[in-house]
Amino acid sequence: MEENKEDVLSKNLKFLRNAYGYTQEQIIRLLGIPKADYLRYEKGNDYITIEVLQKLASLYNVKEFDMLTCDLETTKDAND
Repeated sequence: MEENKEDVLSKNLKFLRNAYGYTQEQIIRLLGIPKADYLRYEKGNDYITIEVLQKLASLYNVKEFDMLTCDLETTKDAND
């Protein structure tokens, strides 16, 4: 069964945050968004804004498209 985009993004947000050693609070401060918004993104309960997606992609050096469509935990060199 194929995952929907929110599930892929949610999984990637958690994976990347942990891989880079950030806490949720650190990411929230870096993004300058309400805690509730970020928590909804990580849970897949809300659509992410393009501005937040761009900030996260830049922070993690990953393409926005890949964050939405690829399981980055199992995909090597997703940015190539």
